[in-house]
Amino acid sequence: MDEYHRAITKAEEKFFSECDTSSVPVIAVFTKFDALWDDAYGQLKESGLTRMECKRMAPEKAKEMFTNMKIWDRLRETQYPPRDWVSLAEMDKDNADCGPLLEGTSGALGEEAMQMLLISTQRTNLALCIKFAVER
Repeated sequence: MDEYHRAITKAEEKFFSECDTSSVPVIAVFTKFDALWDDAYGQLKESGLTRMECKRMAPEKAKEMFTNMKIWDRLRETQYPPRDWVSLAEMDKDNADCGPLLEGTSGALGEEAMQMLLISTQRTNLALCIKFAVER
């Protein structure tokens, strides 16, 4: 993705360079990943494949193109990189698949992070907060 596709904006670069996210499991979410499908389809078509083959192979080719752009490498080199990343496509559809986002989120959250998240949402439950503090 070039500037036209806005893979990483200046604001996002600034965020990962200046905001300490070490205590928060941040995940980079690349939305509109399907925007690469058209480019992938075009490249496949130019290589002589049929329309049906291009349509079937475009999502995988888009992943390859995304990898070759080294966007994740760029993010990992920032001072405060995200713990993981996911790419989402066709999120405007009724049957949108949030599975990759859930997998990325659960992968980024360690057991301790999950406990801290649970405790932070239970601030009104003093007994639970005390128990967690004592056991740690």
